Amino acid sequence: MPVDFRRFRSGGDKPPIVPRDVFNSLSGRAPGFGYLRDVQGQVLEAWYARRDERDLAIKMNTGTGKTVVGLLALRSSLNENVGPALYVAPDKFLAEQAASQAAILGIRTTDDPESISYQAGSEICITNIYALVNGLSKFGGPGNYRVDPLAIGSVVIDDAHACVRTVEEQTAVRIPSDHDAYSRMMRIFRSDLHAQSISQLSDLEASVPQALMRVPISAWVDKIEDVIGCLQEYREDDCLKFSLPFVKDIMPACQAIFSPQSLEIRPFCPPTNRVASLEQAKRCLYLTATLADDSVLVTHFGVSEDAAKSPITPSSAADVGDRLILSPRELDPRVSDETIRQVVKKLSVNHNVVVLVPSWRRSALWQDYADQVVGAEQIAVAVNALKSGHVGIVVFVNKYDGVDLPDDACRVLVIDGVPEAINNTERREAEILGGSDVLAYRKLQRIEQGMGRGVRSAEDYCVVLLLGASLATVLSKSRIRDRLGPATKAQLELSMDVSRELGLADLTGVVEQCLDRDEGWLEVSRECLAGISYAGGSTEPFQRFYREAFEAATTEQFELACDNLRNGIDSVEDDTTKGWLQEHLATYMLPHQSHSGTTDARRSGSTQPPGNEAIGRHCVSASFIDDSSSPAMPFNAKTSL
Repeated sequence: MPVDFRRFRSGGDKPPIVPRDVFNSLSGRAPGFGYLRDVQGQVLEAWYARRDERDLAIKMNTGTGKTVVGLLALRSSLNENVGPALYVAPDKFLAEQAASQAAILGIRTTDDPESISYQAGSEICITNIYALVNGLSKFGGPGNYRVDPLAIGSVVIDDAHACVRTVEEQTAVRIPSDHDAYSRMMRIFRSDLHAQSISQLSDLEASVPQALMRVPISAWVDKIEDVIGCLQEYREDDCLKFSLPFVKDIMPACQAIFSPQSLEIRPFCPPTNRVASLEQAKRCLYLTATLADDSVLVTHFGVSEDAAKSPITPSSAADVGDRLILSPRELDPRVSDETIRQVVKKLSVNHNVVVLVPSWRRSALWQDYADQVVGAEQIAVAVNALKSGHVGIVVFVNKYDGVDLPDDACRVLVIDGVPEAINNTERREAEILGGSDVLAYRKLQRIEQGMGRGVRSAEDYCVVLLLGASLATVLSKSRIRDRLGPATKAQLELSMDVSRELGLADLTGVVEQCLDRDEGWLEVSRECLAGISYAGGSTEPFQRFYREAFEAATTEQFELACDNLRNGIDSVEDDTTKGWLQEHLATYMLPHQSHSGTTDARRSGSTQPPGNEAIGRHCVSASFIDDSSSPAMPFNAKTSL
């Protein structure tokens, strides 16, 4: 009869919960995984000491083993009976990579959240953010009316910054212009849009590609019942099925923007708190790289400001591969993009080159040079080809995060342009916030995410080439560069010093010198990272109030929403950002009026909501907010309400 050796466990029947002990107890570890990396051990010890804090962020450099940390934290939580345990990746491809990593560690996982093994806490479920955050989510999405949504005890959101765009799109309604609901919504609001601007409505109806019109706030508030009635008729259509449940009950906290391509109805913050089991989870762990703005943890996931500003980090930030970061236009302002592409083509003879572009339109400029041009659907195949051998130049379209390109898969990384605003809200905000620090931080975050694709461990190395004037503009401002992760900032500053000694004719030679592992380069590259450490999380002060105002508005506490947002406005110095926030304040003021019958005159000094708002470079007429004939209060973005 076989002996049950588990009966002789030194701790009785209790499995280990200290992360190092959990790791050592994994009998199925593959060869080569005999111990944790030092940085992994450091952050796991810190996590264990703080594990009872509901929200925690772990910030580690790219390629230092965040996946292992997340899996061990979940296995520890399961051993402590804080389950079920869910691991959430940004997409299916990265979920499969996490599952492969778990198998190497000997950690049992499933991809089926309805399995008994997940619900009983014997296996970690690995899924993607699309499955967790959608209106019909099995984890208690607002449109899923099952009595017993699948529970979550502990959850890891891996690459949380890479999940942001998905969370935004999953919680917003986007109706294509060829859908019947678009035409019906246009009929509902056409007179209001006409009163707002005849010329802009003319552009919209003539399908001028850049045309954008936000529905006037007062019209939106007055006609919410008509909007819901219209959309409910199409609730089973693909464009509404998964997103309408998020917005239909919080319409006063949303904005509607028409373009010739679509109508968007988007909440001011993603209402992730409406996924019931996620909101009720006992432990939420957010894994992030060292990126420019941690405010998205607050605005998109409802994390407290204190948690976002107090991430768990290793003691040193120097555990990142060598990168030389050059802007060819800094070497010679007269150089053409065509000449730079020819230089890149020469480099691709001996090295894999990955080019990140923001759009298919931009990718066309590489058509004569690229060996492959791929979108999101072909990413996995292209990455496998790069890992397997020499390909040449591979262009990735609008994919600045969530891709691992280790070692020879990418020795030269080209970032050709800043990611473009894609949806209606982003395009409108890009117009309003142009030149503001808020928009610069958003761009910086995507740039740093892109630069992280080429080095996936401390032993890895690559050269990064930055193309386009917009990239140089963002990185030229020292206060913006200060928001880079400490390692990236140190490498960029060293690279700027190197570039001052170079001309365009030196570009190919210095790239090859670095990739040939020149001893002098290795010395200065390592020295520039010596002694650097992680800073705390970087958040914009107003973002906490912005999220609190949104959450108050979703429960129809509009007076509280206004007070919270006023506090946020008071914390902002930049006039453009202040004006943008004041537009949002007007959105909350009108529903408050309809509830209370009077406007809070304590700060506004008027019975009318703000009118004639100067928002950055753009003046929004009084009709945008209130198309009544009553006189509107003159309003300028430079003054607070």
